[in-house]
Amino acid sequence: SVDYRAKRVMSALDITQAKAKDKVLKTDKQRRTYYDYYTSKNWGVMSNYDLCIDAEKFGIEETANMIINAAKKKIIRSCYILFLEMIKSIVLGIVEGISEWLPISSTGHMILVNELINNTEGFTASDLYLYVIQLGAILAVVTLYFHKLNPFSPKKTNVEKENTWKMWFKVIIACVPAAVIGLVLDNFMSAWENWQVVSAMLILYGVAFIVVESLHKETKIESMDDMTYKTALLIGLFQVLSIVPGTSRSGATILGAMLIGCSRSVAAEFSFFLAIPVM
Repeated sequence: SVDYRAKRVMSALDITQAKAKDKVLKTDKQRRTYYDYYTSKNWGVMSNYDLCIDAEKFGIEETANMIINAAKKKIIRSCYILFLEMIKSIVLGIVEGISEWLPISSTGHMILVNELINNTEGFTASDLYLYVIQLGAILAVVTLYFHKLNPFSPKKTNVEKENTWKMWFKVIIACVPAAVIGLVLDNFMSAWENWQVVSAMLILYGVAFIVVESLHKETKIESMDDMTYKTALLIGLFQVLSIVPGTSRSGATILGAMLIGCSRSVAAEFSFFLAIPVM
């Protein structure tokens, strides 16, 4: 109460009761203003606090002990939650590391794993976490193919530099359909981000790969130089399928490239390069 706090202020500062009470009321006003400004909540409502103790009833020493014990429990719980989150991140990182290099949906698998480990917070393919965790894989592609991707390499001839620029133009052209259509349908497809749709797509593309592999006999495009801009655009249209949850971007582009007539190596390599601007 105000009177209880005023008595303590009187004792501590050796002032009159009237001055002590006035000081308490001014402090309450400042606290109320500060609290309202930074939280937009009512300072005097107990439900807005994690812990409320009647110091007049329990005394200062007991109140202090209660606050310390509550803080210890909070810290222990926070450490426990942090430990669990670290374990979850390690598991998701392993899943990402394995699935990113295969023509299967790494994001879809992380959504499934997240469902299995019963992460109550959850996440969808639009969350920043799922993009950041894939950054390592993209950096690995850049490192592995740096010489081939670098049009300024002094070790390349003029012809090789020109071919590198052409390859980059093909990559950019292939990314246009996904950029345009993805922006239009992104919000719509977000409603389908659940484990049922992801599971169905993983099964569907698994069957599709078996069928395409059995039909893939002849190849017309054996190197990146053989690929035309039209072919790159067609592969980019297949990449649009990856906006469906559970659809692997690399899987869709590799399947599309193989159907068009690319060799497996060209299809896989071009799919890796497409991941750089997409990221």
